[in-house]
Amino acid sequence: MRLRRRHDEGVPPNSYEADLALNEVDTPQPCMGEVLVRVACAALNPLDVKLLSGAMHGDFPLTFPATVGTDLSGTVEALGADVTGWTIGDRIVARTAPTSGGAMAEFARVPADQLVKLPDAIGFEDAAGIPTAAGTAWQALFEVAELKAGQTVLIHAGAGDVGSFAIQFARAAGARHRHGIRRGHRDRPIARSEHRDGALRDALHRTSNGHLLF
Repeated sequence: MRLRRRHDEGVPPNSYEADLALNEVDTPQPCMGEVLVRVACAALNPLDVKLLSGAMHGDFPLTFPATVGTDLSGTVEALGADVTGWTIGDRIVARTAPTSGGAMAEFARVPADQLVKLPDAIGFEDAAGIPTAAGTAWQALFEVAELKAGQTVLIHAGAGDVGSFAIQFARAAGARHRHGIRRGHRDRPIARSEHRDGALRDALHRTSNGHLLF
């Protein structure tokens, strides 16, 4: 199979100085608890750039050769031992661990508990852009800030990838939300349905009373 990766041949190990290359390697086989995914689409995020530059080495050290990308969508190609609940051909979306990567390849090994079935109404292209953006919004709102129903949250960059998920999550949780949107993005659907003049000033005032600033 073909994959896009950074390797350390000809440069000091773990120097992050090697160029990205398109390599041909054997198709991997899933290990116990893993699923082999035929990748349809993969997405890059700011985290991927930081990983490849070495900026995140203290938290997420890469082992070379390192295959690029964590967010992917595709179909189940093969099942490892002890994997249940999945069928060959299932449409999925997944995110691999930052130190594992592997999304920018024709096939990727993914832990079975890191897959989500993809509804027929969502295409592979859109699905690949979901995991990191949605996960970032969810983690910030509920795991860190512990957002509750009835609270108010001010969401900056509400028309962006993370912000648009944060708006939907906050609304589903029963929280009141206000958000800021750059003028050129106000024609986006989520902007048209949610933006209100003066909301930023009001929400900023309320954050001093125990509400949230995203």
